[in-house]
Amino acid sequence: LAADTDFDPSGVSAAETARAQAAEALLTPLAQKGAPSGVATLDSAGQVPLGQVPDLSGTYARKVAVDVRTYGAVGDGVADDTAAINAAVTAATAGATVVFPHPASFYKITGPIVGKTGVTFAPGGSGVEIRQATQYKPVFDLFNVDNCTVSGFTLTNSLGPPPAIGATFRGDNGYAYSAGVWSNGSKHTIKDLRIVDFAMGVYLNSSDGTTNIGNSVKRVGSTVRDVEVSGCNHGVLWLNQDQLFLANINVHDHVDSSAGTNPMHALYGTGNSTNRSSNTTVIGCRDANNPTGAAFQFKYTNGLTVAELSAQNCFGIWNCIDCFDVVGGNLSSIGDVSTSGAAFTFQKVTTQPARIAMSNIAIQSNVDA
Repeated sequence: LAADTDFDPSGVSAAETARAQAAEALLTPLAQKGAPSGVATLDSAGQVPLGQVPDLSGTYARKVAVDVRTYGAVGDGVADDTAAINAAVTAATAGATVVFPHPASFYKITGPIVGKTGVTFAPGGSGVEIRQATQYKPVFDLFNVDNCTVSGFTLTNSLGPPPAIGATFRGDNGYAYSAGVWSNGSKHTIKDLRIVDFAMGVYLNSSDGTTNIGNSVKRVGSTVRDVEVSGCNHGVLWLNQDQLFLANINVHDHVDSSAGTNPMHALYGTGNSTNRSSNTTVIGCRDANNPTGAAFQFKYTNGLTVAELSAQNCFGIWNCIDCFDVVGGNLSSIGDVSTSGAAFTFQKVTTQPARIAMSNIAIQSNVDA
């Protein structure tokens, strides 16, 4: 043997002994075998008894697909699928996806699909349509829930644009509640949608459902992107939001559902004098064929960043009221039909410094610049 080789009387090297001792330390004592926290044993059938399986429900969130057909949804355009879809939502846990397989026709509903915190709503293929058959009701009602995703659908009001009722957008009155997606929660993702013939395409608010409580509540961190809206009064309307991100919103061919009470806008973001919206980002949005209001209107907002906004045949492209820290550029309006200098306006209400930096603004063919 070499002089530096460890050796003991048993003929096993010291290194091998150390490895054996380390392995033995990892073994489970016999008393713990068969316990949920120990090592499972097999029963006479060669299976692990259920009582020996540890409960991991608190460690791993369930992320499963819940098929609306399992709960009775038909999607034939005739049957009312409202109750079946909402039963699927009830069965879904946080992290689950409620799936709408491609139907023979479309999913008909007569009331809203009620959201649930942490649940995703998605089609099982392209071209899945959900039609609301009751006027002044939304398709998705994300009431008092957060972290929902609605993605990939066509959402249609089968009765056409709601008749003008002359109402303002407060609480759940008919005008305010007519939306493809209605929400008073936070951290939602609303994307890849086509929304047709509601008063609002998407309405993000801080209402309790019956009154406007925006004076004391602000919702945070939602995203709306890749959405097309037509036949609406407003494409996307929001109230008292923080860290809202909007991108690639295409709104066209407005229909007034307010009897002239509210000018129409592709995007209208607001707060109020005591609880202002804040930190809003708007990128790559468009409006067309809007004869009564500026394509993009913002009010009571602190921190607004915009880029690549366009309007065609609209009553102005921009109206900003009592907003501060506004930065942006690359705005263009073609065929502008506004009058009295309303194509591009800032209105300042308070004495706070506005801090506005805007660049690259082009307005063409307007009646009165």
